[in-house]
Amino acid sequence: MNLAIKFLPIFFVHFIYILCYHSNDIYGDEIRYITYATNLSNGFYTASANPYLVDGPGYPLFLTPFIALNIPLIIPKLLNAVFIFGSTLFLYKALVRYTSPNISLVCAYILGLYFPFSTSVQYLNTEPLVILLSCCFIYFTLRALKLKIIKRIDLLVPAFLIGYIALTRLMFVYVLIGGILFFTVYYAIFKNRRALYFLLILILGSFVTIPYFLHTYQLTNRIFYVSSNGGEPLYWMSAKYPKEYGSWCGAKTVLTEQVPYMHPDRYTFLKAIDNKPWVERNDLMMQQSVENIRNDPRGYALNVLASIMRLLLDYPYSYSSQNLMTYKYMFPNLVIVIPLLFSIYPAWVFRQQIPFEVTALLIFAFIYTVGSALVGGTNRYFWPVIPTILLWIGFIYGNFVQFSLTNRLAVKQDSL
Repeated sequence: MNLAIKFLPIFFVHFIYILCYHSNDIYGDEIRYITYATNLSNGFYTASANPYLVDGPGYPLFLTPFIALNIPLIIPKLLNAVFIFGSTLFLYKALVRYTSPNISLVCAYILGLYFPFSTSVQYLNTEPLVILLSCCFIYFTLRALKLKIIKRIDLLVPAFLIGYIALTRLMFVYVLIGGILFFTVYYAIFKNRRALYFLLILILGSFVTIPYFLHTYQLTNRIFYVSSNGGEPLYWMSAKYPKEYGSWCGAKTVLTEQVPYMHPDRYTFLKAIDNKPWVERNDLMMQQSVENIRNDPRGYALNVLASIMRLLLDYPYSYSSQNLMTYKYMFPNLVIVIPLLFSIYPAWVFRQQIPFEVTALLIFAFIYTVGSALVGGTNRYFWPVIPTILLWIGFIYGNFVQFSLTNRLAVKQDSL
């Protein structure tokens, strides 16, 4: 209880912010999540005649009881404050196992008061839930891998959490695959017992997604069909045109000619696939993306660099001019990224003393970040890995780095 009191200011900041800035109208991604939740309350996920599989069912499942019981949507929005509060609590509990309470508290508060959250916390978006799940995954993974005797439940809890993250943010499906492949090779080389347990967590986590893939197979007759929208962000990333940086542009906006200077090839292609079924439309976008990358790998590489910048700074975007909002993302992320970069040297010097589980979580976060950059990133895609980065920073600086002020000038003057 005393620990929870330390983080109550974070809860009240977000709770009051949501009350002040929420809207009774629904915008953007909220429309899809509410539609899916409404469908689930009626016994299906998406129309079988033309499956629209953009998002996983993780967040719609959370919203379904509120929709089914006709509970005002301000309630799940206010729960975002609870999610952020819980995130800071679990990050603190994870980090305090490895470093001092003061450093753990500072890192947790950096997460809880991360200013870009203000662009999402008042909406029905997945980010607050995913951040909470990420912090819980970190805590229970570290807890399991530090045990001398690991029971089945110790692996099942973090496995369920990473599986549910994958159902909420479908990008993590591919991250799970990447993580399983990486740590399989790692275990084969080093025979590390903790690597085996972490690998088991990822494998068991992938089992959580099986019901979703059984359903997508039923809808599309395709094995391991993740999304009917995965080709769209990659399509915008795959070709480099003037005034474009690989960011997604809405097809409806393009086709109504509301985007100035749009390259004619874009308009022609989007017009040609506009009325296609979602699955076929996605296939055509994937095919065009592969062709674009093959024809212009340099242009794709430049877009990947721009994507990395968007992950950190939420800039640049295609057909958009720079504005002061860029600094809204720049300064909070510099607080995280600069210490991360400076941690490389002490981490290398003391690499033998870094626990495997801390390194494993950072590698897993790195796989996600690279994947996000390759298919088109925005700053909110960076948020799920911020808890892992803060865990790493807190561990490295709390154990291997010492700061002190020394008046060397006075010492030199006394020696004269």
